[in-house]
Amino acid sequence: GIQFIRIAPQKPFAPLQLALEGSNSHGYRISAAYDPSLYSAEDVMTFLDTLNNEISSIVTNEIQRTTSPLLQSQMGLFIPCLRNPQSTQYTLPVVTQLNDNINIDTLADAILAIYDNDPVFRTRFLITATGEPRQWSDPDMKLEIKRETMSYAELTVYIQNTFVRPFDILSGTPLLRTEIITTERGAYLLSDFSHLIIDGMSYSPNFTMSLVDKAYHGIVEPVSYGLYDAAKAEVDTF
Repeated sequence: GIQFIRIAPQKPFAPLQLALEGSNSHGYRISAAYDPSLYSAEDVMTFLDTLNNEISSIVTNEIQRTTSPLLQSQMGLFIPCLRNPQSTQYTLPVVTQLNDNINIDTLADAILAIYDNDPVFRTRFLITATGEPRQWSDPDMKLEIKRETMSYAELTVYIQNTFVRPFDILSGTPLLRTEIITTERGAYLLSDFSHLIIDGMSYSPNFTMSLVDKAYHGIVEPVSYGLYDAAKAEVDTF
């Protein structure tokens, strides 16, 4: 996701070679190469400071345009997640035993179809230069469905000690995990969600039952009202 842009500055810095590196996480970096016999480091830094201020203004406006504010309910979780990055308090794990007639490949395809259909599952967070948390749905964020075979005893230990773990909410990786584990007692669907993107009272159980069942049979309904609609409505209301 890195883009490189060459800038040809106006005089008096015509010989100055600049490289601006930007990414889809809204960050950027400016680097410069110059002839020290022509310009002092102080002059170049002054020029770069001016350029950085201009770019920062552009980036700030672009962030406001392409991202959404957090819901008040999300704000109540976001700060604790940052302060306690190793805590699993705000994760919502679900374990579902699958029927013997479930086709694992079809199930995996169904889960990916749900993931691709709903922008909330591809949510990313950033903190602006002024300290404001913002969120957006990254269309390039991919979900990997892990598949493993183990004994039922090993599965029990795995769920208790390994599967449920914290999410790095600023990493740009999915804020959910999905695994399909096959044991001698049958197959199990393991799902874990960050509470920042999922309401544990409604969405998480639905994801592992109603939504998956429909998608398994080829039915993926458009999301009529989601997190980003709610965020916009909250801003419009308050």
